[in-house]
Amino acid sequence: MGWFYLFSQQYTHFTDKDGLPSNHIYRITQDYQGFIWFITDKGITKYNGTTFKTFTTKEGLQTNDIWDIRITKDNRVWFFSKASQLGYIYNDTVYSFPSTLKNQILYPIGINQSQSEIQFSDRNNHYYLKGKKWHFVKHINDSVQSIEPVIHPRYKDYLVKYRSEKAYLRDTNQTVISALYLGKIIKGSFYRGQINDSLFCWVNDHQFIIHNLNTTRFFNYSLNKLNSKFIRFSLVNDKIFFSGLNFVAELNRNYQLDSVISIPKEFKSHYTLIDRNDNLWSATFGNGVYFLPASKRKALYRLEGEKAGRLQWINNQLVVGVYNKGFYQYDPDTKAFIPFIKDKDFIFNAVTIDSLHKSYFITNSHVYIKDKNKMTKFAFLETGQKRKFGTDLVYSKHYLYSNTSSGINKIDPANLRVIKELLQLGIRDILSLNDVVYLASANGLKYIENDTIKNVWNDKNILNKPIISLQKIDSNKIVVCTDGFGAYTTDFKTITPLEKSEFLAVQNAFYQNDSLWLATNKGIWLYTSTANKKYTLSKKYTTQNGLTTNLINAVTIVDDAIIATTNNGICIIPKKQPKTNTELSIYFDNSYYNQQLIRPNEKYRYTFNNHIDINVSNIDFSDTHSKISYQYKLAPIQKQWIQTTSNSLVFSNLPPDAYQLSIRSGTQTDTINFSITPLWWQRPIAKIGFIVIGFLSLFGFLLWLRKRELDKKTAKINAQRKLAEYELYALRSQMNPHFVFNSLNAIQYYLNDNKIELSEKYLVKFSKLIRMFFDFSRYDEISIQEEIQLLKAYLEIEKLRFGEKLNFQIIRDPKLSPSQSIPAMLLQPIVENAVNHGLFHKQSPGFIKIEFRRIKASTYRVIIEDDGVGRKKSDEIKQSSLRKHESKSTRILEDRIHLLNQSKRWNIQYEISDLNQTADTGTRVSLIFERL
Repeated sequence: MGWFYLFSQQYTHFTDKDGLPSNHIYRITQDYQGFIWFITDKGITKYNGTTFKTFTTKEGLQTNDIWDIRITKDNRVWFFSKASQLGYIYNDTVYSFPSTLKNQILYPIGINQSQSEIQFSDRNNHYYLKGKKWHFVKHINDSVQSIEPVIHPRYKDYLVKYRSEKAYLRDTNQTVISALYLGKIIKGSFYRGQINDSLFCWVNDHQFIIHNLNTTRFFNYSLNKLNSKFIRFSLVNDKIFFSGLNFVAELNRNYQLDSVISIPKEFKSHYTLIDRNDNLWSATFGNGVYFLPASKRKALYRLEGEKAGRLQWINNQLVVGVYNKGFYQYDPDTKAFIPFIKDKDFIFNAVTIDSLHKSYFITNSHVYIKDKNKMTKFAFLETGQKRKFGTDLVYSKHYLYSNTSSGINKIDPANLRVIKELLQLGIRDILSLNDVVYLASANGLKYIENDTIKNVWNDKNILNKPIISLQKIDSNKIVVCTDGFGAYTTDFKTITPLEKSEFLAVQNAFYQNDSLWLATNKGIWLYTSTANKKYTLSKKYTTQNGLTTNLINAVTIVDDAIIATTNNGICIIPKKQPKTNTELSIYFDNSYYNQQLIRPNEKYRYTFNNHIDINVSNIDFSDTHSKISYQYKLAPIQKQWIQTTSNSLVFSNLPPDAYQLSIRSGTQTDTINFSITPLWWQRPIAKIGFIVIGFLSLFGFLLWLRKRELDKKTAKINAQRKLAEYELYALRSQMNPHFVFNSLNAIQYYLNDNKIELSEKYLVKFSKLIRMFFDFSRYDEISIQEEIQLLKAYLEIEKLRFGEKLNFQIIRDPKLSPSQSIPAMLLQPIVENAVNHGLFHKQSPGFIKIEFRRIKASTYRVIIEDDGVGRKKSDEIKQSSLRKHESKSTRILEDRIHLLNQSKRWNIQYEISDLNQTADTGTRVSLIFERL
């Protein structure tokens, strides 16, 4: 078990003043998109590095006091509390679900998570989400035993027995598969639940037990060394962490805690999150959240709040001057700076003069000279000299030279007296190389020759820039650091600018092993030498790498550490740092179409001069939030990517279409699809209609001419249809006198034969028949039942006339509904012909059979058969008759059938044939009625 103690104070403190809804933080987690989520007693907050977005009861939560949180694989943010409804947040929308038991208060104690599934238990029941409600299964939970359900395809739950202190894993048939000893962990207060699809955990402040459901192995570890409280486990970015009061640690593959990180006790942090970039987020119960970037976790900060100057190597000892404090030496073992010369004044520089075997430590009022192990303090103003000693010191040709605000002092090294002053304003640094003293001035590079200050390059200063400092590379080359114009290398013959350093303020440089380190106003820039001795930029170190500021005074390298001085202390950061993408995601945030929130794959109605506002944001937890730079493309109207730094995109008057807006920044992308639906006249079918109308307009005149012809034809057809109706009515009217005429002939026959009683009986039946006839003849159609009544009444009258010579039978198919309709008065003339032309001339008794047969629901057949003399014999009798009477019934029948078929209400097939084909006797009439 590894331990890493965090002492740094370079954290960011978030409270309700920064956007948190409360300083009472229960838990912190990170979703798969990269957002950080805080659950508090006043709501849930989503953070992207710059903006806090809070969800409360206003957004749909049932309570603002949220205790626990889970992120499932589908990136749903599940929240848990004591409430009537629980659920998740997805795409910034709150979804809450009640229990199947009305008005039940849900009280999660144990939470199980597997992939995208969430279940939880209270003291008595286990809950799972089905549909839009939490369904529950009641479990045993008493002082003797309890049930701990699991989410697994093979196993159902644990049976926990408190006396034996064991948990028995059972399958879906409640068969015990394995047993594990829990010990006293279940005797007191503990936290438990399923972490992922395979691990179940019990944890208290002293130990944790993890059971692997796939292998059935379990692991028991003591947490007593942590001496912590409120210990909980969490699954974040598919990693398992344990955290509690002032610590956090990751669970490795061997189920051990790796790199336990201690949080400063003054934070009083009860839960800490390690996000995907190794940043730390510590939650407190009353003081908000403390945030420490990963870069600063690996950095050390010394002499914080103090202004540190140049770093110099004095006799293989790293020394730094600190304003109003003195000089400090670096201890590589403790990585601390230890004071060894105290001086409350302006602290300038420390210099070793190898030729003199002395080291000089220069302040505003004193010079401390170290000769071997002897330290001598030289009070410069106490010597009676009126001039300042200087801020820096070099040795050349037996003299010391120092730079002051008014020029250069030439100094006797024996007594530090100024022999001569070379006047020159703006000298900021001094360097001795090959016994030549070079000067960094406000207007270029200069040197001293024969006590005269001259410009380099034959008095034509081609580097007419304000120079801050000079740094030796080798015996023939130096680095020139300027104020706002970058850095240059020169061998005093040519001068070469360092690439990409234009406009940098380079305060200082450090050279080591072909590497050139620049202390600039934008961090530390590392240049490395190539084969052709050209320096190229290879890396930048900024606040994202652990520096407290990008304004660096000096830099040096010690082993694998970079030591940089600033006006606010000293930073020690690792030289080798993994590349981390601080920008976790780029996404669309609060985008609107005509002030209506745009949701993915939604459709919006087209309006004139429509206005679309797209807001682009990103997730970035770095110290410096530079303005986001990205590319966007709105398909199908934009084919090329467009670069921008604006976080707002505006599109106006977009035509109806399906759109896809894409953004990208580095490897991060996001896409939103939406549609603008056209108005009715913009739709393709409307456009086609307009084209058709245009073509039709070209032929308008011809259509107008043809319309008159069509009107005439239509009028003619309507007249014919009307005429057909009148003819049908007329034909039915013609049937009336025809039938009456035949019936009166029968009555006359009885009277002539002096059969008074029979004629009276006949008259009674005839009157009823006439009444029935007149009733039915008013309708175009009657029912089959009514038609049968009419035919039966008629045949009974005829039987009175014929006596035993006439017999009849009427049969109706039971499957045929008696209410089925039939054209009125259509069958009676056929039956009458059978009587008068078929049976009348027959010497022996005759028989008529009428049968109604069902064919299908709207179709039936009527068959009328007689065993009379037949059609041929009947025609011969009519021809030989002295009184030739033209029978109209057959013609009228055929006309009626024709007109009925023409009316499109009926389809009637009419067929007449001989009943006996060999003897030509008897007649059969078949009619098929189909109702259209």
